Amino acid sequence: MISTEQLNLLWLDASQDEALLRALRDCLDTLHRSAPYQHWLKAGSREPFALSSTEGMPGVERLEQAGLVQQGRLEVKVNRIGDRLFLTDGPWVSHLMRVFPDPDEALLLLDHARERGLVEWADWVIDPSAGCGHTPIGFPGRARRISCDVNARAVLYASLNARLNQLGPGQFVALLNDMNQGLPPVLELDGNVLFFANVPFAPSARRGDLALNSAGGSTGADLQVASFQLVRRFQREYQVPVRACFLTWTVGSMERDEWEVPQLCRDIFAGQRVEWALVDHDYDGPELPNPTPIADALRHLASSQYTVAPGASGVQQAYAELTQRLVSQGHTHVAYGMLDLNMS
Repeated sequence: MISTEQLNLLWLDASQDEALLRALRDCLDTLHRSAPYQHWLKAGSREPFALSSTEGMPGVERLEQAGLVQQGRLEVKVNRIGDRLFLTDGPWVSHLMRVFPDPDEALLLLDHARERGLVEWADWVIDPSAGCGHTPIGFPGRARRISCDVNARAVLYASLNARLNQLGPGQFVALLNDMNQGLPPVLELDGNVLFFANVPFAPSARRGDLALNSAGGSTGADLQVASFQLVRRFQREYQVPVRACFLTWTVGSMERDEWEVPQLCRDIFAGQRVEWALVDHDYDGPELPNPTPIADALRHLASSQYTVAPGASGVQQAYAELTQRLVSQGHTHVAYGMLDLNMS
């Protein structure tokens, strides 16, 4: 695991040295395109990539000097969205402050924005829980971007990724920010504002069982509601046209077609246009249907990459007890979907 201090130093160096920045990007681009790296990605990328499989690749010494390669292993994960490259933590990092490793859900949000005609519409893009910046940096439009996260490590990754992708201060800013407190009041925005929200939404049986980038409270709704409230406060304060795309995970009843998070969204945005639809996504549980029975979903979650220590003593039991509590409250299934909000 590359330390947060090393990330900070790398961002400073890359911000001040254009030659270093170009060399890093060229090497990362070559690495990502290589057959061994693509094979590693498709195999699940659950262990650090071994540079021995790319013997002779130019620029590896530059990655070593930057601290990204240690003892012959790549200590970060390199992702791509379109022509943009991203550094982030790998899924092998077992740490509460791990930054989310994969771009799959960012791609869902960006595809939704394209389908709704929001790429050309947006003057600003704001992501209140952006991680390494997959969604705001990967956004293909002309909009200026604000990337927020409660994790300082994520803010560093996003800042470094913006530089790697030639987004300057006038186009991109990364903020350390707790969405529960809204957005900093110093922001001066006008025009059309598009929010992307892919907040931590996995039900958490106990504090500390899930990484910070996944834990969403006992039903998974806590930070999803915080993102709704943040957008609501923002629109009331700025009085500008707002659209929002929320990727959601929700408990509820499939028989009654009643889902907790979409209903909370409708309540908060009463009178506004809110649409919710299931999303096909087999990223981490391809064998599970959508919606899926809550017992199956939480059993899978307890042993998934989202836990800090998969298989640790007590985790399975804690999730079994959480399942019983949720079922007693009338929740039978978990559903994965997209909420689209239109306040324009």
